[in-house]
Amino acid sequence: MSGTTKTYYYHRRTNRRIDGIPDSKEVFQSYQQACKFEPKNTKIFNDLVCNFFQSQKFLSLSLRTRNDYNKQRPFIVDKWGNLPLEVLKDPRIKSNFRKWRDELSKNKGAKQADAILGLARRIVSFAKDDGLLGVNHLMDIEGLYSADRSDIIWLPKDVDAFLQSANIGMQLALILALNLGRREADLIRLTWVDYNGKTILVTNRKSGRTNKFPAQVTPGLAKALDAYKASLRSPPPPERTILTQPRAGTPWADKQFSNQFSKAKNKAGLAHLHFHDLRGTAVTVLAQEGCTDMQIASITGHSLKHVSSILDKYMARTHELNVAATKKLEETWIAHLRLRQSV
Repeated sequence: MSGTTKTYYYHRRTNRRIDGIPDSKEVFQSYQQACKFEPKNTKIFNDLVCNFFQSQKFLSLSLRTRNDYNKQRPFIVDKWGNLPLEVLKDPRIKSNFRKWRDELSKNKGAKQADAILGLARRIVSFAKDDGLLGVNHLMDIEGLYSADRSDIIWLPKDVDAFLQSANIGMQLALILALNLGRREADLIRLTWVDYNGKTILVTNRKSGRTNKFPAQVTPGLAKALDAYKASLRSPPPPERTILTQPRAGTPWADKQFSNQFSKAKNKAGLAHLHFHDLRGTAVTVLAQEGCTDMQIASITGHSLKHVSSILDKYMARTHELNVAATKKLEETWIAHLRLRQSV
């Protein structure tokens, strides 16, 4: 026994020893040699991860979604990176992923744990679409996090309280959201060149689209936009975003805007409401006024299927719609049906 210790390095997949010291030419050559003995048909979960993150599917996602996925990626690779692809074909893997998600929730919280599992599920689905797997056993793992906002919409009194309390920029953000039914990430990227007094060009960035589509501007929204523009110290250049940070006059970052809007609504005593609830409110109000799903989708940018699911979710509209529908039903032949005497 000499009392000295030695460190040896091995190729992960072939288990062949790597000679030399780190960063040396000898190590590189030894690694390349070990790779030659790697079975050609051996794939691990990390291969699927790399395929997904290098794909056009990933690159077409919004910047915010890509950033979220990049933060979630290490949790998946650290746990499952070396998992052989063959194991993913075993239905029992579902239980392993569920238990992993449950452990994650203890430190990351249920919502974030569900999101990390959701990314793993999406990666496996991508591999399935590529023909590398025949089934995705992660698809039907139920989520831990549940936020039931089925009856939460902004009422007129809530909107009035916000407008009385918030600064003019946040007021305009709320009016834009209610008129256009769009996500905050889309609204904070609207520029003055997008608005011509009658229409405003909007983009559904979450879907990965880059084309802008014209949305009709109501007289009320036009007045709000014009009043806001007149309140600025100097005329804004066309390429400047409409919604800007009050002091700097610079565009909002997603999280900055979310934080400031939250402060504004909390100040108005509306802590129970979210910005995203404005989108559901817009859909609900349009439905109350008799708009079809297709008409609603043309304004908000939702898919028809999503509009239908929102209307199923936001049950606060049910009573008013039911009353209106009943009045119309009274005018039809159905309302004149009577029981007949039995023969």
